[in-house]
Amino acid sequence: NLKDRNILLIYSLDFLFETRGQISHTDKIVILAMDALTFEQDEFRVWPWPRSLYARAIDKLSKAGAKVVGLDIDFSSYQAKENDAKLVESVKKANNVIAVATFERGDSQMNTKLKIKIDKYNQPFKELKHSLAKYGYSSFDLDTDKYVRRENLFIREGDNIYYPFALSILSFYNNVSEEDLLNEIKKKVKLLYNEERKINDSIIINYSGHATTYKTIPFFKVISDEKVLSEFKDKIILIGSTVTILQDEKPTPFGILSGVEIHANLIDTILN
Repeated sequence: NLKDRNILLIYSLDFLFETRGQISHTDKIVILAMDALTFEQDEFRVWPWPRSLYARAIDKLSKAGAKVVGLDIDFSSYQAKENDAKLVESVKKANNVIAVATFERGDSQMNTKLKIKIDKYNQPFKELKHSLAKYGYSSFDLDTDKYVRRENLFIREGDNIYYPFALSILSFYNNVSEEDLLNEIKKKVKLLYNEERKINDSIIINYSGHATTYKTIPFFKVISDEKVLSEFKDKIILIGSTVTILQDEKPTPFGILSGVEIHANLIDTILN
């Protein structure tokens, strides 16, 4: 039956990844990790961090010549007014920052026009949203065993089309629209059929390897260590959590990976 066939296919894919092992990956991606070492620093011991810290990091990355900065962080609600304003100002000045949005799906996801129902689209708070270069959703497509092996490259609801965080980053990086980039991908790769949505909309994430495959620098260093700034010129910078306590991890064919590392692998897959 279909369920058994799908299980066979996904475990066959895992076997292929295991047999192939780690592969070379792009050097265009750098992860600024909200990691255990950063949480040990005095300025970062209280969670959530004041948004002035993200503002300072963005200012440093701009100074270093980062090509694009991706924030894999939920900024859908307001915090302290002064710190929110500092973040907005830094994002506006940088003019190369992309953030995540999330959506909540209704119980009845499908309709007769083969489109899904989205109850709520949680975008960055208004002032930040208007200051961003772009934003895209972060909501990985899970297989039946809850592993992340693929990602849908668009979601359609009514007349609206939503694009994922990774595609928004690369559309900015390549100075093309998400739609044009998606069309280029379709010329090279046949999108996978999604049984739930009855549409071809996904690609296999060609994972490069286990955790810390991509160049990873603790978040606090971008603020406190001038020597690391040379690592960021012309790079795609992804900022996100790599600590278990913040619950942004998923199982993959290469073990447990943080959300920001999965985004890195997806970006690399599309780049190549």
